[in-house]
Amino acid sequence: MRHNITLPLTTVLIFSILSHPMFAQKSASSGVGISELQGTWILNPGKSHFGKVGQNDYKDYTKEISVIGDEVRIRTMSGFTNGYPGREIVLFADGRGELNDNIKSVTHWKKSRLVRRFSEKVNWGWQDYVYQYHLSKDGNSLIFEFETKSTMPFTNDAFSLVFNRKI
Repeated sequence: MRHNITLPLTTVLIFSILSHPMFAQKSASSGVGISELQGTWILNPGKSHFGKVGQNDYKDYTKEISVIGDEVRIRTMSGFTNGYPGREIVLFADGRGELNDNIKSVTHWKKSRLVRRFSEKVNWGWQDYVYQYHLSKDGNSLIFEFETKSTMPFTNDAFSLVFNRKI
């Protein structure tokens, strides 16, 4: 037995319009926008705010970012006093979580920002961290925002580092 199904013309038109790729929601898994973070970035001390750490601790600070789908690799090279020359972390922008240097974190691509959150056990309790990577409005600079909070107010800090794309 065969049935003829007829739909009103307006229903067919609305469905056709909303199915168009222009109306599709951009998701983290599609990698849309994340790839714009890719490249080699060199610290611009004149545009950066260093927080409690201070500018003198940053020497030749560079970030190399590569993106494949939701996987984001960030290699940091610096003369930072407490830093790790050539240190690399792997983040997953879809929120699945990651483990770097024995620290578990969760990362999301949200509103054109790569946001990484994690906590770390320290002598006085727990320290919470939020790292954010995003491009400036003109797209020529990478902005790395760092915020830390704990029950010990003297350890709370926030800074914003601005990097120029290496050409």
